[in-house]
Amino acid sequence: MRLLHTQTRQMREFASCTEKYAILSHTWGLDEVTLWDWQNLSPADLESKEGYRKIDFCCKQALQDGYDWVWVDTCCIDKTSSAELSEAINSMFRWYKYSDVCYAHLTDVDDNVTQDTLSDALSKSRWFTRGWTLQELISPAVIIFFSRNWQRLTSKYESRMLLSEIIGIERRYLDPYCLGEACAAKKMSWAALRETSRVEDIAYCLLGIFNVNMPLLYGEGKKAFQRLQEEILKGSPEDHTLFAWGEVASSIRDLPYRVSKKDAARLKDIKWESPKVDEPLYGLLAESPFDFKDSGRFRMAYNLATSYYDQAPGRGVTLLPQILKSRIRIQLPMLCQGHQLTRHWSNPQIATLHEISVACLLCYHEEAPDYLVGIPVVLYSSVAIFSRTETLLMRGVRYPGVLEPLIKRRRMLTIGRPSALGIGTGDVILRRNVCGPNVSSGDGTDPQNHYIPEPILTVFGTGRYPRNGLIGELQYHCRATSSSSTTKQCHFGVKLERMEGVYRLNSPTSIFATIVALDREGIEAGANHLNIPTQNTITLSMPLDGDILNLSYFIFVAVKTERISIDVDTGGYPCFVDVLDIVVTRKGVPDTLLQDIRAIRVL
Repeated sequence: MRLLHTQTRQMREFASCTEKYAILSHTWGLDEVTLWDWQNLSPADLESKEGYRKIDFCCKQALQDGYDWVWVDTCCIDKTSSAELSEAINSMFRWYKYSDVCYAHLTDVDDNVTQDTLSDALSKSRWFTRGWTLQELISPAVIIFFSRNWQRLTSKYESRMLLSEIIGIERRYLDPYCLGEACAAKKMSWAALRETSRVEDIAYCLLGIFNVNMPLLYGEGKKAFQRLQEEILKGSPEDHTLFAWGEVASSIRDLPYRVSKKDAARLKDIKWESPKVDEPLYGLLAESPFDFKDSGRFRMAYNLATSYYDQAPGRGVTLLPQILKSRIRIQLPMLCQGHQLTRHWSNPQIATLHEISVACLLCYHEEAPDYLVGIPVVLYSSVAIFSRTETLLMRGVRYPGVLEPLIKRRRMLTIGRPSALGIGTGDVILRRNVCGPNVSSGDGTDPQNHYIPEPILTVFGTGRYPRNGLIGELQYHCRATSSSSTTKQCHFGVKLERMEGVYRLNSPTSIFATIVALDREGIEAGANHLNIPTQNTITLSMPLDGDILNLSYFIFVAVKTERISIDVDTGGYPCFVDVLDIVVTRKGVPDTLLQDIRAIRVL
């Protein structure tokens, strides 16, 4: 640590500082004094720089208060040395914390501020909007605020209530020794509206607040904030408030992009909306502290989280989260309730439906302490990677009060951003694959058996001639319960094939949908005890057609096909995709349960 002597104005390095010192907090200007300036410029040149004035005032004030040493970040760090800069930034919170007094210089506050105008003057100061000054406010025990010309305004102790209101931090957290009581989401919310000159600094300025050390890599951009969150996760894996970011909704029924099971089962067109095209899906971690702007009232369910990871009754130990490059592998309680998420494509101009699952976090909101927070996730990849939406559910699931039900619903998930889906002419897109409103989807605990992994069933490429033949097979498991409580089960599949005529947009093309009986392993069988026909085929003619497959006495499958033009360069040949809608529902026979919906991609 390098300190500046208040009388001789000489620098001295301390391997382990035991001296009492004052420290300066300020906002950077355009003409600051660097360590090189201090060691090489003449006194006259040094004093001519705008940044010298604050250093001079700091030294004089410290000397007046009885301190021989001061630390000023502009001139006490050799910023030409990346190693020293990294060490200083990783140590800065501690340096402010162990200072005897911190002088906060507010260059945009006039000297004539009175007690009546103090609140307005402080709330408008730039010092309260910068990222670095957050830790400089929290970590020192004693802070004296000074105006532009070094007139005393107030102190941290005198104005602790006012400061709490201005920055939105409860008073007890202004004490650095109480900082450990705040959860990750609360700390992030303090920084949500703060700014830094460099993108990376919005992460680096939070290292001390989270008690994290990591190397500095200027030039990495937003990756710095991702690395910060990964380090926080390693140190506090049970603090799920780290994932509690985004727009807050009360429950899944309040999601603006949600489609109910009843509406999804209707074979009507899904309205395509241009403003909603390419709305992003996300990984588990946030992109910036701004994502936590509404997260200040989340609380960690500490006892529950500790028990969840320390003991899992009769079902094995819950694994701690694992960081896999840009993805997180984590075990969370899951719910599948049949709701659909709408995704709007730019090319082709269609909207597709994807079933939403709710991953439950081990934390709660102050307004709903009896509920665990939920994050809506969708399976949007052929390699079983879930992606989350930007919305957070205050009431994800009611907390049962005991651990066992949550352990029962526990699933291992890999959560990350979805990969881009490339589309070529001749591709087949599954616009929806849903169960009707009168069909249950089981107990809703295994989302990986309920979802089409990605909307493109078959990729034929961008050649001149799309390939004929098998598109894919969707497999289902259903269970029927009769009035006598007799349960019968069956497995069946919907096999999809395409036969092209002449290769142009309005050519006489057909899609064949065939019901096939399956055994328990998903292999085609000749017969079954629910009398599903061995083969039952309908022919759908392009460009638009629809029909129904009858399945024994209680279930039918509605299939709709549509050929849509797309904008892809194929050398002048027509470009199109075939879009499929599939809805499985029952014929009115009561007590029918359809479960374990899954799709198998067959090329």
